[in-house]
Amino acid sequence: MNTVVFQAMPRWDHPYASTAINVAKRLAKKNLVFYVERPYTWRDVANIKNESIKRRLKFWLGESYHRPYKELDNFIYIVPKPQIPVNFLPESKVYQKLLNYSNKSIWKTINKVLDNFEVQEFTYVNSFDPTRFQIYTDKKVLDKFYHCVDNIAGERYIAKHGIKAEAKAVKEAKAVITTSKELAVKYHTCNLETFAVENGVDFSHFESRSKESCPEDLAKIDGIKLLYVGNIGLRIDYDFIEIAAKAFPQWNWVMVGPKDEREFKGSSLLNMPNIHFLGKKTYEQIPAYIYHANACILPFECNELTRCIYPLKINEYFACGKPVLSTRFANLDELESQVHFYDDLPSFERQVNQALHKHTQEDIEEKKRLALINDWDERTSRIEEIILQEHQKISETPVY
Repeated sequence: MNTVVFQAMPRWDHPYASTAINVAKRLAKKNLVFYVERPYTWRDVANIKNESIKRRLKFWLGESYHRPYKELDNFIYIVPKPQIPVNFLPESKVYQKLLNYSNKSIWKTINKVLDNFEVQEFTYVNSFDPTRFQIYTDKKVLDKFYHCVDNIAGERYIAKHGIKAEAKAVKEAKAVITTSKELAVKYHTCNLETFAVENGVDFSHFESRSKESCPEDLAKIDGIKLLYVGNIGLRIDYDFIEIAAKAFPQWNWVMVGPKDEREFKGSSLLNMPNIHFLGKKTYEQIPAYIYHANACILPFECNELTRCIYPLKINEYFACGKPVLSTRFANLDELESQVHFYDDLPSFERQVNQALHKHTQEDIEEKKRLALINDWDERTSRIEEIILQEHQKISETPVY
C-alpha cells in the first residue's frame, strides 16, 4: 500500500479529535495519504464570518490542498470547493442527479491534486460518508474500503440519505472496518469481509499533558467532580443525571464540550447548582480537565443507537489514569474490572463511592497500560494489516 485517498466528514481544524483524522494521520507515517474533507455548501459560505470558512478561501481560490501537520509531509489535505446543498432534498431522481453532479465536482478537484503528485493508482477509504462513496477517476483504484465509525441511524443529519447509501457502500466495498464489535456483527451479513477495529487514543498527548495545572473554571468548583468530556447531544441520559444530581447534591457533574443545538435535551439541568456546563475546550486543554476531576463518566442512554458505540473518550480517561463510571450502553465486558458500571440510583451511589475510595496506584497503572495498548498507532497498524490482506485476495467487486 503506497497511496491512499481517504474521504471523510471531519475537518482538520475541528476543535475535537476524530477517528477519521487519527487513522489517516497514522496511515501517512508509511503511505502517501490524500485526505478529502466533506465540502462546505454554498449555504454555509453565506456565513463569511465563520473562521473555518475564512481559512478555506485561499484554497478555494488557489491550490486545493495543503499540509496542515508539519510533522507529516505525506499527509496531503484536499479542500473541495463549496457544493450545492442537497441533503435537505427528499430521496428522488432530482436528489440523485444533484448528488452525482456534486460528487463529480469533488473528484475533479481530487484528480487535479493526484495529477499534481503524479499518482496513477490508489487505495480508496471512505470513513462514514457513504453518500460520497462513488468514485469518478481515470486512475486505477486498487480496492475500496468502507470505514463505519457509528450507528448511522443515530446521526440525524446524515441518516436521512446515509442509511440507504451505507447499505450500498457496505455491499460494494472490498471490506468493511467498524469501530465496534456490534457494528461488525451488523454488517457481516452484507459483507463477509467485515472487521472490528475499536477506537484508540493518542496516549502520549493525554498522558503527558494531563498533569498541567488545573483549569481555572474547574478549580472554582468545590467538592467531588464527576466529569464528562464530549459532545453533549443525543446519547446523554439527561433524566438520570437530573435524578442523580438531586439525590446526591454533594457530587458535582461537570460537562465539558459543546451542546449540540439539535440534540441537547438537558434544559432542566442548566440551573441546577451541582451541574456545571463548562463549554467547548481545545484538544490541548482536555487532558488537564480529565486529570483534575475525581472521576470520569460515560452517562449514555442504553438503546439501539448507543449499543454500537466504542467511545473515543474511554481510552482518553484511561490514559490519564482516572476511574471511569458508565452505564452498560454497549458491550464493554472486557473492561469489567476497570469500569464502574451502574444501571440505577443505588448502583450509581455504590459505584461512585468505590471509584472515589478504592482507586489504587495499581488501578491507575493498569488503566494506563490498557490505554497504551489501545494507542492509535496500534489500531491503525491493524487497519493496515486488513487492507494489505484484502489487496492480496482476488477482488470480486468492480473497479471504478
